[in-house]
Amino acid sequence: MSVHVACRLVVIEGNDRGRSLAISPREAVVGTGAGCDLTLTDSRVSAYHLTISQDYDGAIIVRDKGSTNGTWYQGKRVQEQVVPLGASFLVGKTAVRVEPDAPMPAALHDTERTLTPTGPITVRSDLPYAEARLAVLADFERTYLAEVLQGAQGDLGVAARAAGIDVERLRAMLHEHGLPVYGPAHGRDRGDR
Repeated sequence: MSVHVACRLVVIEGNDRGRSLAISPREAVVGTGAGCDLTLTDSRVSAYHLTISQDYDGAIIVRDKGSTNGTWYQGKRVQEQVVPLGASFLVGKTAVRVEPDAPMPAALHDTERTLTPTGPITVRSDLPYAEARLAVLADFERTYLAEVLQGAQGDLGVAARAAGIDVERLRAMLHEHGLPVYGPAHGRDRGDR
């Protein structure tokens, strides 16, 4: 079982601004219907508009339940979407955001960071453009992964959510870049206990 961050769905714009709902493994219903876990007063929201849950690996899953006006994430209408912490989406004219219940470590909460590579990034002009570009991106990816893992104090579950990727994908990427998953510099994957 992975350790994951307790989250809330918070109304950030609209008639019901400030209302919120704890996100758990049980699917919670959001809509205008009387039986909803989070009842909204927006006339463009369907009675049982969407469900939201957090699986045991920490992934936050939003599912539109066939609403009339849709659930919109990053400008696209979605039926089912895994969203990261901090994700905002529209339900009718209401904007909601997934927020941690407790403050995140500062390193994970920053939306803008300056990454300091472990060494200079070498641009290989002896390679064709596409290959040189991939080499630079690989350097960036390695530095990014190391920074996110360090900010999560070595917790792979927290780091994966901060990066917006699956824990197993993160583990594979760390291995691919030769970054340790265990050890004093990166802590232990607490989800393996």
